[in-house]
Amino acid sequence: MRVGRYSGPLGRPVRAARPSGRQWESLLGRRLGPNCRYLVIDHLGSGYIADVLRVTDESTGATYAAKFYSDTPAARAAADHERDALIALAHARVPTFWDAFEHDGDRVNLMDVVAGPSLRERVDTRGALDQTHAIALGIELCEAFEHFAALGWTYRDLHPRNIHPDTPRGAMLVDFDGVRPPDWPARPSGRIGYRAPELARPGSATVACDVFSVAGCIYFAVVGRDPSTRPGSLAELESAISTPSLVTTLVACRQLNPSRRPSISELRTTLVKAHAAAD
Repeated sequence: MRVGRYSGPLGRPVRAARPSGRQWESLLGRRLGPNCRYLVIDHLGSGYIADVLRVTDESTGATYAAKFYSDTPAARAAADHERDALIALAHARVPTFWDAFEHDGDRVNLMDVVAGPSLRERVDTRGALDQTHAIALGIELCEAFEHFAALGWTYRDLHPRNIHPDTPRGAMLVDFDGVRPPDWPARPSGRIGYRAPELARPGSATVACDVFSVAGCIYFAVVGRDPSTRPGSLAELESAISTPSLVTTLVACRQLNPSRRPSISELRTTLVKAHAAAD
């Protein structure tokens, strides 16, 4: 089970009760962390085993997102995974990791606040992106995933709620507790329609699993609906994208066999050419 979903400025609007029973309201106005330097300002979102709160470092005035993981083995492991991923994958499209500490048994990870609505919220409220905007978003996603691929890491659970397309830094990703380092085995994870088929069963996972998901998110951005659960199927794409080579590449990214998918660099190259043609 995935954990720590964001809401509001950070993504998915979920307000499930936490197993620990602690309510985030009790943290508002408190000073936490080393030397009690972080003042809790407001609530950004909640998930099954994590709350995300906005805090201010009173010594510098800087504002951060503090993700409080509940005191359970699964949550503590998720906090460790997210911390390790944010540190290892430092990139303009990844929230910067700043600090980690414990508070009343909860693990707390401190990172950048990611501004703006998620791609899911953006499309649900304003409709699909125009072709040029969707292609530009795809290019920015590929920048991040080329970086991950070069290091051998896999994100594994990319979907529209984990993408914030319009931050001051361009598109950014959130929710890194499911990201895994090289040679980490596959396990069932991810959203149906966006999850690569090979992640639904035990075995090996490669960076090709993220290519599958990136293509699905580009489809969602430009069509305005979730992609089919059937690999290789991206209906309505031809009417939304005017560049045939990009349509062909996106469909190829959704192939059942990971070895038959284009690389993330090949996808980025096709997107760049399509963006130039659309201008």
